[in-house]
Amino acid sequence: MPLPPPEPADTMRPSADREGVWQLSGNCSPGARVSVFNERTQRGVIEDDIDRNGRYHLEIEAELCDVLRVWQELEGSGDEESAWQSFVVEERTPLGVVNDACP
Repeated sequence: MPLPPPEPADTMRPSADREGVWQLSGNCSPGARVSVFNERTQRGVIEDDIDRNGRYHLEIEAELCDVLRVWQELEGSGDEESAWQSFVVEERTPLGVVNDACP
């Protein structure tokens, strides 16, 4: 069975310290390497789930309503890479979108 992509971030908020940077968290496969790519800036970030708790936490340069792609890789026998899925940058908590500003 192929490796599914990680879930889009369930928590997104602008960084309090750095303008133009968003903090994202979401679920992934335990121990996965998660990659997030901003389609507008053509830049990405890679984060390893070092503690193997099935969560990714990262920061990426982005603006409200940018489209991001997320995928994951698992090392081991066969080194699997998932397909990617996209989501929109918008302030979000685990309860849902804070302000639905994106089309």
